[in-house]
Amino acid sequence: CMRPSGEPPDALVDSGGLLEPIPEGAGSIIIVLATDAPLLPTQIKRLVTRTTMGLARVGGMGYNGSGDIFIGFSTANRAAAAGRAEVTGLEMIPNDQLNGLIVSSVHATEEAILNAMLAAETLTGINGYTVPALPEDRLTEIMSRMNSVLGDPKRK
Repeated sequence: CMRPSGEPPDALVDSGGLLEPIPEGAGSIIIVLATDAPLLPTQIKRLVTRTTMGLARVGGMGYNGSGDIFIGFSTANRAAAAGRAEVTGLEMIPNDQLNGLIVSSVHATEEAILNAMLAAETLTGINGYTVPALPEDRLTEIMSRMNSVLGDPKRK
C-alpha cells in the first residue's frame, strides 16, 4: 500500500528492526463529533459519516474487524429538548448550507488524530514490545507533501 505522497504506510516509524509489522486491521478508533450547530439527527449522521475521510487522510483504512466507532451530537436546541409542550420548535441549518460543516468535520478529525499521534510517547508493553513516539519533524514533512499532492492549499 502506498500513500498519495509516495510514502509507505510505515514511513513514520524508524524502528531499526525493533518493531514487528502491525497486521492489517489491528487497532480501533472512537471518533466523537460534537457541535453546537443546530442540526437534525440526520444531518449529524451525515457529518459523522464524513469523519471517516479525516481518518483516511492519516492512513486509517477501516479494515474488517477494526472495531471503529463513530458517534456525534449537537448541544443546540436544548430548550426544545427540555420543554414539556406538545409541540415545540427546532432550529436547523438548511441542508444546502452544510458543506462548511462537512469540510470542518473532515479537517477536525484529521487534526485530532494527528494531535493524538504526536502527543503519544514511546511505550513498551507486554513481552517488551516497544512502539516509539512519532518523530514530529518527519510527520510534518510527510503531511506537507501529502497536502501538496491532495491539492488542499488550506492545509499546507
